[in-house]
Amino acid sequence: MGSTYGVPVQGILVSTNSRLLFYGEVIKSMPVFVDIKYTDINRIEEKKMNYGLLKSIPAIIVSHKETETFTTQGNPDEFSKLKSFFELVKKKVASQQN
Repeated sequence: MGSTYGVPVQGILVSTNSRLLFYGEVIKSMPVFVDIKYTDINRIEEKKMNYGLLKSIPAIIVSHKETETFTTQGNPDEFSKLKSFFELVKKKVASQQN
């Protein structure tokens, strides 16, 4: 689940040798495509996001020219996979920026 400008979007998240890609659709006629070069990423961190009135869920925040959020809507097993995915992305980012 990605979030662009605060709108949650279910989609596909991919890591290449030089960038992070996300594709999803708000509705069929509204595709969302995010293309983030590793050299543009300032920080990747885990935070809690408000979800509903009284619940918070873990999320991964990717800071770059704009902030993008990636979450799994509170599923602990899926979030564990997302966290592992971003650990690999962090290593790629570090190698691109050195």
